[in-house]
Parts: sequence; C-alpha cells; structure tokens
Amino acid sequence: MSPAGLAKIPYPSQWIDLYDHFSINVRGATVEELRTEEALIFEDVIPDGLGTGYFYNTPPSVAQLGVALAVAPNPKIQELAANRNFSSRALVQALRTHKVLSGLKLLDIGCGMMPGFALAAKSLGAEVHTVDGEALQPAIQEKLDSHTVIDLGETGAASAIRATSGGAFNYVTPIMIGTVPGHPDFKELSEQAIQDLGEELLAPGGHYYAGTGLLQKS
Repeated sequence: MSPAGLAKIPYPSQWIDLYDHFSINVRGATVEELRTEEALIFEDVIPDGLGTGYFYNTPPSVAQLGVALAVAPNPKIQELAANRNFSSRALVQALRTHKVLSGLKLLDIGCGMMPGFALAAKSLGAEVHTVDGEALQPAIQEKLDSHTVIDLGETGAASAIRATSGGAFNYVTPIMIGTVPGHPDFKELSEQAIQDLGEELLAPGGHYYAGTGLLQKS
C-alpha cells in the first residue's frame, strides 16, 4: 500500500483481449494506418479518430480508454472483447451500441485542448469530467459533463474539482501532465502530487491509471 492509500493491482483479464484490438494505436500508428478496418476510430466525435496525434489525442489516449474498459463492471465488455471475429472498428461499434461504460464516472486530468480519450469514453456511455489549465472550445465542452479550469498546484484544487463535478470518481487518469502553454506561473506537479490528488477524488474501490500501472483505492 502506498502512502496515498492506493494499492497496485494486476490488470483485469479482459485487458489482454482489449489490448490486442487496440495495439495498432498504442504503438503510435500513422493516420494512413488508422484509416484501415482494423483502426480504433471515433471519427464522429474526434477528427481523424483516436490515436493519431491530433492535438493532445495521442497513443496514451488509447491506453486510457483500454484501461477504462478493463475496469468497468459491465460483463458485456469482456464478452465483446473476446470475440475474435471483430475488427477493432466493429468492436468499437458494438461497445457503443451497448453503451458499455454507462455507470462509470471518470476524471481526465490534464485533458488538453482536444480531449480524445474523454470524448471517446463519453460516446461509450461514461459520465466524463475533465480538468486542464485552459478552457475547452464550447463545441467540445458541451459534449462532456463538466470541465474545470484550474492550476492544479493551487491549494484546494481537489475541492474546486469536486465542486464542479461532484467528485467520487470510479476512474481517474492523468496522462498528459506538464507545463501549460501561456501560463509560466503554473507549477508543474510531480507524479506523486497528481497521484495524491487522484486518490482524494476517487470513490472507495475506484481505479487510478497514469501509464505506469493500475492502482485501486481501498
């Protein structure tokens, strides 16, 4: 158990099936590769699909999505992911038809100006909240449940996020953490500081994923 109250746990078994479908994107596929039937595409909500490097929509976004699907409680996800007859595109269509992330409340910390993971998760039925140092374009923000503009280094950042979103998240994920363009006064936080913030905002039993392993709040 870490000082923040989060324990490292193994990835759920369905992660392997999901990773097999998503691996073309996780390894950083080109736009041309992503236009094939095997691509993981959300072109109706994200220009050029998920994982193309469009703005902040990067291969880590695909990993964030895969872990969200792996930890979600809907048994339909495992059933669909194990179907080897599906292309990645067909799997996405099936996951969306069944709104498999319904009931999952998630927070994307440092979502960037084009929050690819957040938009994809919303299209699968999740309740999605984002945080960043900049406001989103209105057309993007209206697709999400809330967006909090804040310097994460401020005292009371967790309280501000909770006031906007209600807190008690099932899944918190920060991948794109760093300096905010145009805000040299914003403090770049350590991985531990972001993890502590995530732990504070998670509901008991909730999951935290930052690209280096899966943690769960006791």
